[in-house]
Amino acid sequence: MRLLYIRAPKTGSSTTVNWCKNSVARTDILNFLDEEENLQKINRAIKNNYLIFTTVRNPFTRAISQWKHMIEYGCIKETFTFEEFMTFDFKESDKFCRIHSSSLNEYLSPFLCKITKIIKMESLENELKKLETDHNLSVRKVGFYNKGQYLNSFDYKDFYTQDRINLVLNKYEDDFDAFNYSKSIDF
Repeated sequence: MRLLYIRAPKTGSSTTVNWCKNSVARTDILNFLDEEENLQKINRAIKNNYLIFTTVRNPFTRAISQWKHMIEYGCIKETFTFEEFMTFDFKESDKFCRIHSSSLNEYLSPFLCKITKIIKMESLENELKKLETDHNLSVRKVGFYNKGQYLNSFDYKDFYTQDRINLVLNKYEDDFDAFNYSKSIDF
């Protein structure tokens, strides 16, 4: 069976792409899934019965990663607060910013029902190893790429006030439900 990895922003996709090497097809994270290049890949995979998988991430950690990523890539100013990020409407922004600020449900929605396997970033290494075994793939190193430097000393419990928790719960309500994540801070 062949595999297609649907990349989703800020979900360990660089790590997963590196794991894929040249033997696993993947979508382009710089385009929406319903754009021509991705659409062709996904439709071909559906037609040929590929196992289609994606990665998702706890909305609480993903929200911070998105915010920091948007600052790093110049989509928002360094002074842009987390609260401003969570309430800002990126609809008028460039495509990169729209893609990387979207909820997972929003980004994946055109093909969410066609995804065969959803891998939570929190168990990424084990799940990729299981794919190797289940699909007779060569053993690959799972190296973590593009990991934000802030993560080494970041304390999520100290960062999240009730107001910030509510902002994340509001913006990513569908992600919590669709991917079965706890709505409480339990890191």
